[in-house]
Order: sequence, then structure tokens, then C-alpha cells
Amino acid sequence: MTSVAAIFDVDGTLVRTNAVDYYLFFVKHLSNPVQRLFKRLAVPMWGPYWLLLDRIDRRQFNRSFYRQYRGFSVAATRELAEVCFQDVFMPRLIPETLRRAEQHRARGDRILLVSGTLDFILAPLAEFLGAEAVLSPRLAHENGVYQGRIAGKNIVGDTKAEVVADYAREKSIDLSKSCAYGDSLSDVSLLNQVGRAIVVDPSKRLLNMADRFGWEKIISREEVQGPCP
Repeated sequence: MTSVAAIFDVDGTLVRTNAVDYYLFFVKHLSNPVQRLFKRLAVPMWGPYWLLLDRIDRRQFNRSFYRQYRGFSVAATRELAEVCFQDVFMPRLIPETLRRAEQHRARGDRILLVSGTLDFILAPLAEFLGAEAVLSPRLAHENGVYQGRIAGKNIVGDTKAEVVADYAREKSIDLSKSCAYGDSLSDVSLLNQVGRAIVVDPSKRLLNMADRFGWEKIISREEVQGPCP
């Protein structure tokens, strides 16, 4: 027997955050004052490069940006993940999509998170939402320390759709009857493979695409149509 899932991108879809927000949180808590100063100064210096790289190739952005985690303790980041959730995620959760997730859970739909954000950062959010799986990148580590490189799949763009399809086959989820929520062009492959796609505060290009394909829209605090039937 197959089941139905509600699949959510995270940054920009469930929460108004980005990779820099999480990184600065861990810099604040895991670096000494001198390291903290240099790491914080490096963000605006490298910011234009990372912004351009993100627009050109988000895979390369992930590879470049996640090098900044090199040297962080695995145990310490995982211990701090709950604090990160309370301090960074909670004040910026998007009410409309949060309510959608709650409705899906109440209906018995399976909640999946798929994101380019690192796995340990998303773990508390997954628990909060009652998500059964987090499909996201993880960092290689040795002797309890992150090495600054992605281990396994770099989950962005088409790879989001691939890992969701693989998980759906393994767990008997019918994607043709499932929903997916996304906010960027990198989510298009994911949105295309489900029976019902919803875009959240989309860019002009994504909004035009949503109009062309008849996808639902959540724009700011205005919702269009309801949850999955």
C-alpha cells in the first residue's frame, strides 16, 4: 500500500533564514574572541562572491560555503543544534507553511524535509514538525572534527528530486498524490514530480512558472487554495 507525503524545502519555504544565519550562530558559540572576529569579518568580505556563486551554481556555493565549518567539533555542533533552533529558527518560522505542515501531520500525511542545509542543523526542526526524514547534505568528519567537505550527495536542484524519488520508492510513497513546497528555481524539479506543487513567496520567474503550470501560491501572508485534498 502506498502513502502520501508533504515535502518541504526549508530556507525561504518554512523559515526566513539562510546558510549565513546558521553559520554565524555556530561561530558565535564555538569560536574564541579572536577567531570570532576574523570569521565574522570574512563573511561580508566573501559575501559578494558567495552571492554570485549561489546565483550561478548552488552546488558550488554549498561546497565553498561549507568549508567554513572545517575545524568545528561534531559533538559541539550537534549539542548546539537545539539552541540554534530556538534562537534562529523559531523567530523566523513562516506561519502559513507551518500551519500547512501541521494540517498535513493531522491528516496523517508523511512529512519530509529536503534541503541544502546541513543535516545536524535541521534535526530539531524535523522533530518539531514531526518529519520522518531529513534529506540534506552532511559533512565529512575525522576524529570528531568536521573536515569542511560534503560527504555523499550535495542536495540541491535536480538532486533534491532524485533523493525524494529514491526515498519514495523505498518507503512506498505515491508522489503523484503528494504535495511539495518550494520557494526557488532550484526547487522546480522537485515541484514537477509531485501531484500538487505549492510555491512560497516566489521570485518573478518562479511566479510566472507557477502561473503557467497552475501551481498553488503562498504569497506573504496571503494563501491561495487549501492543503492537499
